[in-house]
Amino acid sequence: LIRKLVWSYTTLYPNSTKPRIGYLKIEKLDGEVIEIFRKGDSNVKVSDVKHSLNGVFIITSFQMSDDIIRLRVCGSDTSKNFLRAMEYYSLWGLNSSARKALDNDSKKKKKKNCHGK
Repeated sequence: LIRKLVWSYTTLYPNSTKPRIGYLKIEKLDGEVIEIFRKGDSNVKVSDVKHSLNGVFIITSFQMSDDIIRLRVCGSDTSKNFLRAMEYYSLWGLNSSARKALDNDSKKKKKKNCHGK
């Protein structure tokens, strides 16, 4: 389960309808951070512009060569909404540890909002 995605595109094909991702940072719900940097031709640069998504996500499609050429995610803005959507649409089953992590995250957010922090 992913809490935040941050990415930058390569500068190789700036007007492409299918830009390539040269940098990807994945912040998981459990706090683990994974970073993927482009490999290959050093003449291809990674843009300084960063894009991000915050919420709760899973990766549904991932394809990589020198760059990430396909990344699709499914998610929602909160753990509670993510869990609701997964149960309603029955797209993928959630194991007990994933369900527990979502419940704990939802409780943390609720407690944080109640204390005004």
